[in-house]
Order: sequence, then structure tokens, then C-alpha cells
Amino acid sequence: MTRVLAVGECLIGLTRNSPSTAHLAFAGGTCNTAVYLARLSRRAVEVRYLTATGDDQLSGELLGFLDAEGVTADVKRVPGASPSLYVVSTEAVAPQLLACRGHKQVLARLAFTGVTPSDLVRPCS
Repeated sequence: MTRVLAVGECLIGLTRNSPSTAHLAFAGGTCNTAVYLARLSRRAVEVRYLTATGDDQLSGELLGFLDAEGVTADVKRVPGASPSLYVVSTEAVAPQLLACRGHKQVLARLAFTGVTPSDLVRPCS
């Protein structure tokens, strides 16, 4: 079986469709890539996602989302932390970024604290 490891941080996205409605989603370049690969391969590819996230409710929902999509999360949970959040409005002609929180803390960096290359690379069998 082919195996793929994606490395990065999954973000929490809120898309405001009107003044009173918003849609919550999990996104980010590496997260999207892992999810789309798992969907397209119909589980013929083992897709793993190396990341760090918090210990809050949204982090738990994020991990549940990855699992439901067929992506195995190799995750470091950081007590007291939360994933980065961004808010986009689609009310205008072009989507507009309204707010971004947590982007300076980049939890994914913490996934590598104390990690050596031999921790990540396993012999092929």
C-alpha cells in the first residue's frame, strides 16, 4: 500500500454567509491535501497527518473530522492551546478575510519539539 505523510496545521474556518449565518469548516493547505487524497484514493492510500493541536472541543472535533475522512492523525495535543481561527465573509462579490486569531502561535511547529528524523522515517516493508 502506498503511504503519504502530510505535515502542517489544520485551521478552523468560519465563513459568514449573511449577518446571521456562518459555516464552520476545517481547512488549510496541508489538511485539505490530506483529506482530498484520502477521498480520491478511496482508502487505497494510507494518508497520515502530522500536526499539533489544542486540547479544546474544536481540536477534538478536528481530530474526529480527520478520522471520518480516512486520515490518521499523528498529533501532539498542547494543553491550553486552540487551533488558529479565521473568519471570511462571502457576502460581498469577492470573499473578504474579516479576522484571524492564533496564526502567530502555529501549533504545527510544536509537533516537532524533541523529534528526530528517525522518529518520522520508518523502514519500508
